[in-house]
Amino acid sequence: MKRHLLAMALLGACTDPALDSGGGGGGKGDDPNASFKDVATQWEATVGYAGDAVVNRVQEGPAGSLLVTSMFPHWLRQLTADGKPDTTWGSQYPDSQQRSGFLDLTAHEIWRVGSNHLVASVGDGLLYQLSGFLGDGTPDAAFGNAGTALLPYSDGTPLRIAYDEEGGRFLVAVARAWKTSGSFTKGPSKIELLAYDDQSGAVSSAGVYDLPSWDNMGTNAAAVHELVTQPDGSNVLLVSETLYTSDPSRADVATQWSTIRLASGQAPQVKHFAVTSYDAHIAGFVNLGGGHFDLYLSGTVDGISMIYNEDKLVRIAVDDAGGSQIDVLGPGLDFSAGCPASVATSTALVFGQSRDLSKPIQFTAYPKSGAPITFESDVAKRCLTSLSLASNGNIYAGTWDTTNTGWTALLSNLAPQ
Repeated sequence: MKRHLLAMALLGACTDPALDSGGGGGGKGDDPNASFKDVATQWEATVGYAGDAVVNRVQEGPAGSLLVTSMFPHWLRQLTADGKPDTTWGSQYPDSQQRSGFLDLTAHEIWRVGSNHLVASVGDGLLYQLSGFLGDGTPDAAFGNAGTALLPYSDGTPLRIAYDEEGGRFLVAVARAWKTSGSFTKGPSKIELLAYDDQSGAVSSAGVYDLPSWDNMGTNAAAVHELVTQPDGSNVLLVSETLYTSDPSRADVATQWSTIRLASGQAPQVKHFAVTSYDAHIAGFVNLGGGHFDLYLSGTVDGISMIYNEDKLVRIAVDDAGGSQIDVLGPGLDFSAGCPASVATSTALVFGQSRDLSKPIQFTAYPKSGAPITFESDVAKRCLTSLSLASNGNIYAGTWDTTNTGWTALLSNLAPQ
């Protein structure tokens, strides 16, 4: 059971944003790498027992408060700056969905809107609504219908959500039709972008686009990983799809990574920027703003790996024009064992692993400037499930205390020494 839960945790742990929804994180003073040093546990908050729960994301709020989500089971919770449950938060929420300071909501991502509003994407599996809250965790009656704006999951498939703060809206990429090949699905053939006002939840169409043909054969449908807003008003989808080839330099099955630009009045533009092994792992993603993003992949990479099973860790920087640059950071990372988790910020990728539970967690930081930096925590018997980096260099780690047979789920606050 715990192995199954850990696999679920890692799916969400690798793309966590920094605490300030994509801000720098991991730096002090003029040297952004200064905080990558051995860390000591400041406090640990118990959030579940017997493998319940898997901390997913952590975001800082006013007065150092923390908004914490879990992906199994799903909930949204607020802690005080010293790691104590804020039992007053959400206290006016309907009793059936509020328990001891946290809400029984299947929250995925949370955005701060203005000074005193929150919006969460909600869905168990598929995304199905946006929920609006006031700063105290109570429903925002002015948002949607009593705090809820439904997504069109009955006549479309919501794929990704992006917050366009400058435009005051949430953009949702919805698949309105799918391209099939025999009994298989190749990927979405028609995408509509829906815009939800960040104050009222009112919805309008931001464009409908017929996508070009996919290159895959249909046995594995193309995946839409991210939606990135662009300064010129266009929007970019980060996608991947499976290729079957006879190229002797790699395995017969590979993954092609691409962007699709959606711009009003123009046909979608596709740019391929990498081909990797089929099972390449997304170690991190960070939206840098201005249409730029960094994607970290671990696996074989065409043109870089000398043989098809030589895994590499690479950072792929994509700019607002769709141009890309691949930097090799080192050997590939092992996400198959040892309680691994990773997170990307604008300055670095941090990878942690509890390969030997009798020892502290081992970390490696891959900064944008300089060599990789290794460091460790101070407490053993911690199975790592997720990472979030604070701007002051602290690490908020989802962990399981494995001391006893029934593992205790924790949020661990680790500070550089």
